[in-house]
Amino acid sequence: MISVDQLPSEFLQNIWDKQIRLRQGVRLQANSDGHFLVADEETERYFHCSERAYEYLESLQKGISLAEFQKSHDLTVDECLTIEPLLLKLINYKMLDGLTPEKEQWSFRKILTQPIAVKIPLFNPQRTLESFAWLGGFLFSFKFLAVFIGLLVTVMVQLPSHWNGVLSHWEGRFFELSNWVLMALAYVVLKALHEMAHGLAVTHYGGRVKEFGLFFIVFMPLPYVNTSASYLFPKKVQRVLVGCAGMQVEFALALLAIMGWIHIDPGLMRDFLFNVAFVGSFSTLIFNINPLMKFDGYYILSDLTGTVNLNERSKQMLGSAMAKFLFGIEISSISARGESWLPLYAAMAIPYRFFIAITIATYLLGKFFAFGAILAVWALFSMLVFPVIKSGINLQALAKVQGKSVRAWAVFLGLLCFTYFLIAIANFDFSSSHRSLATLAPESQIRTASDGKIEQILIADKSNIDHSQLFLQLSNPELAAELAIAKADLREFQASLRKVQLKDRVRASSLQEQIELQLHKVAELKQQIASLDVYVPGAGQLILEPSIAQGAYLSRGDLVGYLYKPGLVRLTVVVQQHEWERIQSQFESAEVIFDSDPAKSYPATLLDIKPAGRIELPSRFLGSQLGGDILVDGREDKGTRALQPFFELEFVVYMNGVNFNPGLGIVRINYQEMPLLSYILADIHKEMLQKLQ
Repeated sequence: MISVDQLPSEFLQNIWDKQIRLRQGVRLQANSDGHFLVADEETERYFHCSERAYEYLESLQKGISLAEFQKSHDLTVDECLTIEPLLLKLINYKMLDGLTPEKEQWSFRKILTQPIAVKIPLFNPQRTLESFAWLGGFLFSFKFLAVFIGLLVTVMVQLPSHWNGVLSHWEGRFFELSNWVLMALAYVVLKALHEMAHGLAVTHYGGRVKEFGLFFIVFMPLPYVNTSASYLFPKKVQRVLVGCAGMQVEFALALLAIMGWIHIDPGLMRDFLFNVAFVGSFSTLIFNINPLMKFDGYYILSDLTGTVNLNERSKQMLGSAMAKFLFGIEISSISARGESWLPLYAAMAIPYRFFIAITIATYLLGKFFAFGAILAVWALFSMLVFPVIKSGINLQALAKVQGKSVRAWAVFLGLLCFTYFLIAIANFDFSSSHRSLATLAPESQIRTASDGKIEQILIADKSNIDHSQLFLQLSNPELAAELAIAKADLREFQASLRKVQLKDRVRASSLQEQIELQLHKVAELKQQIASLDVYVPGAGQLILEPSIAQGAYLSRGDLVGYLYKPGLVRLTVVVQQHEWERIQSQFESAEVIFDSDPAKSYPATLLDIKPAGRIELPSRFLGSQLGGDILVDGREDKGTRALQPFFELEFVVYMNGVNFNPGLGIVRINYQEMPLLSYILADIHKEMLQKLQ
């Protein structure tokens, strides 16, 4: 038997001997599929509970206190602790007589513990949903399925031919500041329709939705509806379809938006449709259907597996396993058959949610430094520090009861020291990877001396050449026509000169000058025609430009290829400002891996850092349209105008005896070893200085 002093929870101590009853109108329901429900018919609130919790709630109806229930069912201390969240939820929902929630304290605590998300209920949407009941019937009909499949097939057929346009829009328009207003509008509208679909699904299967509100994620208002009435649906498939309804509507609208984007002219509406397509497809697949976040995928997984309170139970089972393994503390977590996967779920969900929160805060840190820093610290303490402290207090209380305080303190201090060593003392290697473009010296470049169309390519790319020889033939009929005209003009000038040579010396002198100019023009045109045959200037390996193809038109001075001889190869790398600052202060070494030979790396030497920020990229291959790191303006044809200033680095790599086949590659820049904490603080310090400047 447990005494009240053995309970680590002050709340449980206060209600230990109290006789608590469920409020009138609250009923319990055990479904045939193993779900145990608590239903409030007055407020129409419903939630799941475990079998043991269900037994305890039944005992409340008979006026049995928690102390009496513990004695009759031989509960352990940790089993009593599992009842505490249930009682707090009942109190918050006003389902217990004699215990009422402290609204202000609860709301303030909830905001503190959920800095990223705050929920505010607004009104009852049931009447609106009933007026659109016909739409709910259509969503779950074979007609809708046929329309959806037709849209999906059409998009899959048409989208590949427009994929370059999608990439261009993504890189050029999507990240523009003006587009964020359209993105916010598309997000809110789509999520409103998403929630309406959930409500229509509940109404379609006979449930009622009594709460519509706003869910603020990083202060962005997103609508939500309370669909807990679906817990009462007898069929599992109905509950799953309620969870799928929102994603079903979003994805259908995304397909319609893609079709519209393909067929309308550029403008605000086209940008808006692109945003709708992105939100309805990408965010739906990454977030809504992801069971690690408490969105639709989470509730669908809970219904499919029949797991009640998936989040809480998985964390309890993971905590029990870790407490036993690390501290030797026995915490019995009640689990049904087939739920051995729950600790693994918690082990993935907890760090994933923390990662998402920190990622959001880090993004805001770059955009709004002060606000982002406050939010990051807030999330860190609410999602990591406070839960760890609370768990530590509970574990110490249990360790004291079980006589294992010494081991618990020893392990706790050991983990604390190890964490400190890992974060603040141990040195780690840090590096960053950047797209690079290999170029040769100007004297190795082969350029055209005339305008013309490529008629024939006589030597293949990457061929080894023993001596100078013809490799490219161009044609330009206009040059031949100009030469014929120039020769005719020359003959006319010469004939005129013969007539006036002895009669008019002034006229003869003028004609002589014109003849000399015309001779020079004829010679130049002959040289241009001769230059239509492009030669390799010597021995080496011929590297053609990717754009060289039969039928392509080249202008005078265009680069057509390189003649590579073993030696130094220059690498051009472009980086953003924060990366440039880190390279300046922490650079240690670099290596390059070429796309053509990914199995081998070459040591590279940093030759030059150009200090001034630039907008025009040295090559389109370094821009985002062709896989580079720098975002470029998609509306600009050349693909070399960056959306933000960048900095240019120049590396050299020695490739003696190696065939030149690199072109593009990845330069890996290695930084000085340092502790993780120093690395993070250095980033924050640079960000602060940049914002202050």
